[in-house]
Amino acid sequence: MNNIEEIKKQEYIRLYNHGAGAVSIPLYSPQRSESRGCIVEGEKKGEPGYTDVTWRDIEYINHTTSAFKTGMLCFAKEDEEVIYKELRIFNWKDILFEEEIEDIISDLYPTMEKLQRIIGIKDIRTIERVRGRMLYRINNGFDISNKLIEVVNARFKEISNGKKNSDILLVPKGNPVEKSEKDVEKLQDEVAALKAMVTELVKAKE
Repeated sequence: MNNIEEIKKQEYIRLYNHGAGAVSIPLYSPQRSESRGCIVEGEKKGEPGYTDVTWRDIEYINHTTSAFKTGMLCFAKEDEEVIYKELRIFNWKDILFEEEIEDIISDLYPTMEKLQRIIGIKDIRTIERVRGRMLYRINNGFDISNKLIEVVNARFKEISNGKKNSDILLVPKGNPVEKSEKDVEKLQDEVAALKAMVTELVKAKE
């Protein structure tokens, strides 16, 4: 782990984007009349997008956006702890980074702990990232846990309606709840709607 003062003295510090989509960020400008910014491209062929910025830029990005607080952008592993502490992001270990999101989404039998991580999301940007990953996998023919789809969609709806703390309750595996035919049909309809949504988005980009 590097010393924070040494990191601040570096000419440039690298920011990483492990997500699928590009992230637009503002950069510090000494002249208020001038606006600066850049786009950090998303991951391609397993390699994250990145850009190099100054410490002043990092402070400005942290002050004006949620890019670091929500895990949209991150730092080198050897530097992250001291940087988050300096930025007063003390709960950084609770942030849902892309690697963990992918692990949850790709698990056909997600544990209660993993599902609880989804329920614990409190901001729209993070749940949109999770939902985006889920839609991508559905659209590309990957199998997805039905329970996961239910939880992600339910939490997305809650957050979209302004509910910061979730009312979703998980039922332990030892106490299964039988699903009615109506529940199964509803879930199938939701999956079909998600696929249709992705298809329309793809058409719109063509």
